[in-house]
Amino acid sequence: MTPVFVDSVAWIALFNARDDLHAPALAKRKELYLSKTPLLATEFVLLEVSYAQSAPRCRTKTVPFLLGLQKQSTLTIMPVSSRSVVGGIALFEDRPDKEWSLTDCISFVVMKEHRITDAFTLDHHFVQAGYGDVWHSIQTDRALWRAGVTHPFPLPIHTPTHPYTFNTLVSA
Repeated sequence: MTPVFVDSVAWIALFNARDDLHAPALAKRKELYLSKTPLLATEFVLLEVSYAQSAPRCRTKTVPFLLGLQKQSTLTIMPVSSRSVVGGIALFEDRPDKEWSLTDCISFVVMKEHRITDAFTLDHHFVQAGYGDVWHSIQTDRALWRAGVTHPFPLPIHTPTHPYTFNTLVSA
């Protein structure tokens, strides 16, 4: 089975219990888990998650969340490689007409290398780059997309009321 790429938008929504995207993210994650869909993310994506959750009030929960991701049997976290960085920089340079971040470009390179066609994200850049969005079938996501909510950083970041491990996210 072909993996689904998981972007920072999904991880941040899963982490933040008070995030508007938390419930739809949990539903989609549970669906992917039950269908035994393999997942893939990069260390660059996890860096984005850490940036979004770097406030001192979040750190005590961010570290266990990130460490928990590394223990998931259905998730492969691609390490930083010179090849993916060089490819990402080349794509970043080749597309001055887009607002794609370097992390997005590296993600696209990794997805192409692994023949991944779908991403668990609401970041419209993935669709611009020609990838499917496994989350877009949720009506609330479409409404959020139309409203301009396409990236985690403009969203208010809330601290969960209790610590999460990844296992509690998929069993909810």
